[in-house]
Amino acid sequence: DHRDLHLSLRRQRQMCIRDSNNEADLQLEIISHSVEKFVGATGAGARTTQVRLDYEIIFKIGKNNDNSKPHTFEESSFIDFNQSDLLAFERESEVVIESFITRGLRNMEFILATQSNENK
Repeated sequence: DHRDLHLSLRRQRQMCIRDSNNEADLQLEIISHSVEKFVGATGAGARTTQVRLDYEIIFKIGKNNDNSKPHTFEESSFIDFNQSDLLAFERESEVVIESFITRGLRNMEFILATQSNENK
């Protein structure tokens, strides 16, 4: 469920929006973001034993109509899978995705601060 991902990114975008009478010094553009799941199976019966979550967000931070280069933040995490406790797996997946989003936002904040200091 990517609703939390969309909500967090929407909040971040809203932080960059200014009053329509004022032009922002820098703008944040989310080009794409995704969370993908990959499963691994080993042993007799080839049951799923581990899941890898990959997170990627591609974004631009720049002035209006400039040709700023896109930034990419990527991260992966592995979760052990126990078929007898699917709810625990889903909750752990949610925690990992929340952590991805938090670190992605921190990465954006760092780049924004760096660009803001360069423009002074």
